[in-house]
Amino acid sequence: MQIAQSFAEAVTLVVHMERDPQHGQIVREIAEVSSVVERSAKRPAITPLFRFSAEANQLLPTGNRPMRPGFRAQEIGVPESYFQTQ
Repeated sequence: MQIAQSFAEAVTLVVHMERDPQHGQIVREIAEVSSVVERSAKRPAITPLFRFSAEANQLLPTGNRPMRPGFRAQEIGVPESYFQTQ
């Protein structure tokens, strides 16, 4: 449990990258790591912010807004407009 809590406090987000035979190396998903650890699972809660769409051939926002106070889109190199509704 202590390892999970330390990870949750130290890591803001994770990037899932993979090598795809059709698209090459791609970012499959960008997810925020919550500072709260799920006691039953003994791991931090993870909220997906972006997912790769093979149809669009790009990362698309999931609609989830980052939970951490002060989180800015530029910290992960994306425009703030990705988090705004149209």
